[in-house]
Amino acid sequence: MSHSLPRYQITILVAQGVEVRGDTLLRMNLAVHKKAVFAIAARVGLVELAWIGGPTVASAQNSQPSTTVGGGHAFLAGEISVGGDISVIETKLFTCTPVQLFKKGDKIPAMLEIEQTGNKEWSISNHPLQIGTSQVAYPIAAIVTSSDGVGYALFPAVLKAKTDIEAGKMLHSDGYQIETRRAVKAGDSISVFFIIGSGAYSLLSIETAGDGKPWFSAFTDDMKLNARTSALETWQITRAHARK
Repeated sequence: MSHSLPRYQITILVAQGVEVRGDTLLRMNLAVHKKAVFAIAARVGLVELAWIGGPTVASAQNSQPSTTVGGGHAFLAGEISVGGDISVIETKLFTCTPVQLFKKGDKIPAMLEIEQTGNKEWSISNHPLQIGTSQVAYPIAAIVTSSDGVGYALFPAVLKAKTDIEAGKMLHSDGYQIETRRAVKAGDSISVFFIIGSGAYSLLSIETAGDGKPWFSAFTDDMKLNARTSALETWQITRAHARK
């Protein structure tokens, strides 16, 4: 099984009918309402928005929801291009199944959110997951840039335990370091984010233990501490996005 970070594939259609794709580095001025201008540089893996000044709504034509901008914050219609198969993870201790499986090259309609704290790309489609006593809808795919500038891909998934795991116990299995702050019984299902970034994977329960941290975590053994911190940051951002 091969996983790699999906690449940005941005398409912007402006009012004049000019089409800008993210395949190559392009620079343009996007004219918006009341003659305000945003300078946009777009390429695979990077979209930067430089605030020049102006109002809140851009005039854009696209089959996706309208482009909006304001206060250095913008939403652009685009898509996520999947760079590797997103499939079921099997270990001796658990099976983790993404809510939607993807093949390399799949295109996922998405909205790119651009702001100073980091870019995020959210799939248009959402999927409900059981979180405690509530159901919450999460994007079926997302790319979130952490504060250290690294992009992480997140996919909601359901992890099913194959064996009992004691609370507070740390285990190693099939290349994963697993820790749970609650007792897990064989057959239990846990809603998680499958996170890919910095050349490593993590599976973090969406539900917390009441302290704002996931109660279940599984990190690949080679995932460095700073990458774990960044993955947790993108986990928090994605949880907050779904609850807006």
